[in-house]
Amino acid sequence: MNMRTLTRIIGSAHAREESLLMYRVATMHFVDRRSNFKISRDLGISRFRVARFLEQSVVSGTVKTRVAFQGAVDLTLSERLKSTYGLESARVSDQTGEDRWRAVGVSYLAIRLVSDLLKDGARLGLSWGRTLESVTEFASHLTLDLPKVDVVQLVGGVTSNSGGLEASDLVRRFALLTRGQGVVLNSPFLVPTSEVAQGLRSESSISAALTVGASTDVALFSVGAWKSGQSMLWKLLSDEDRLLGERAGVTADVCGSLITATGEVVAGDLSERIMAIGADALYRVPRRVAVVLGTDKTDALQSALKSGLITDLVVEANTARSLLQLR
Repeated sequence: MNMRTLTRIIGSAHAREESLLMYRVATMHFVDRRSNFKISRDLGISRFRVARFLEQSVVSGTVKTRVAFQGAVDLTLSERLKSTYGLESARVSDQTGEDRWRAVGVSYLAIRLVSDLLKDGARLGLSWGRTLESVTEFASHLTLDLPKVDVVQLVGGVTSNSGGLEASDLVRRFALLTRGQGVVLNSPFLVPTSEVAQGLRSESSISAALTVGASTDVALFSVGAWKSGQSMLWKLLSDEDRLLGERAGVTADVCGSLITATGEVVAGDLSERIMAIGADALYRVPRRVAVVLGTDKTDALQSALKSGLITDLVVEANTARSLLQLR
């Protein structure tokens, strides 16, 4: 056996090993819903290599799970919600049944709305949370083709407490669906002091990501309620910080901005420690789409609506009815 033949055999064996590893990484991510970090740790490979395998699995057609789903809209509730709160648009899902099926209905309407608002070459800003993770997960199984856009992380990094996607993973995964670039904000969501936050914002890559985030065409986010289990930001705070928020009248958070019951955006030391594009930058985004699952956040959602940070809203029918009753 000559050297050329031996090299070809070794190369072929290596290619098979790489293909098998790609299949394994894709299965762990798309089926088991493990984060890039956990896959990297479990397989003993770098996160960069995990991300490369995931991209290859989509580009090569290895990952093709798609679902033709047609969500139903309650047109009457949608129009009432739009006119009552002065929104650009409102889409109310009339999907009934178990929580997961209602989440599917809302997720589908959110994806369709974002797809309608975007065009090729635009930028989509993405926050983070269980709701956005649900939307992204569902989008990966749809036959709907999204416009080709870049996806930008609007808030600092947060690790999923449910074993799901990390904030940066969510952005990269959505960017795979839109066939665009993912712009990651390499910063924690919350830092210890305002001085630390100021230093981080002056770092070139973080400053650039925040600048790009402020220039997005559409922002997609959920709304956090200022109580246990209803806000990732609330979960990250100390008891002292939560008390400060309560004394300031905080009832909701949107992309890291703290909102009172009257819709005012709260300033101060706590707000300065949150790494996100900020309310002023978010107001400049032309279309700001809030998607909320369940009825537990109705009061917080009304606070966010009063703030004017939301231009478009996607909710289920029970949430829409509760919002209309509050007015």
